[in-house]
Amino acid sequence: MSKSFPPDPRILGYGRVGRKPELKETKAKSPYLSLAIKLEPKNSEPIWISTTIFGSEAKNLADTLGVGDMVFIDGLITLSQSESGAKFFNLKPNLIQKISDMREVADKVDEAFPSPNGGDK
Repeated sequence: MSKSFPPDPRILGYGRVGRKPELKETKAKSPYLSLAIKLEPKNSEPIWISTTIFGSEAKNLADTLGVGDMVFIDGLITLSQSESGAKFFNLKPNLIQKISDMREVADKVDEAFPSPNGGDK
């Protein structure tokens, strides 16, 4: 069972890699990488998001990401519930990228939401 959360399921944000990224292969020998990303909104409890990346991007991220690395995420998010009742968030990523400082986050948000008049803000 899954439903969109929030009503607009797109998320732009940053978080930290919460466990060691592990590169695996499908039965067809295609690489994939599962990630747990911890978001820490102001005045709120941490939010954990799970995601899986496939193909060459999985290998690239596996080679560069480690526990605690800051990442920028852009994607569609769903809230799922297991049979035991536990709730968790899943991300269908458009972009996951390692970042070194908050200026990179601002640049990524500017790219995602360009100024409507096409000029500077």
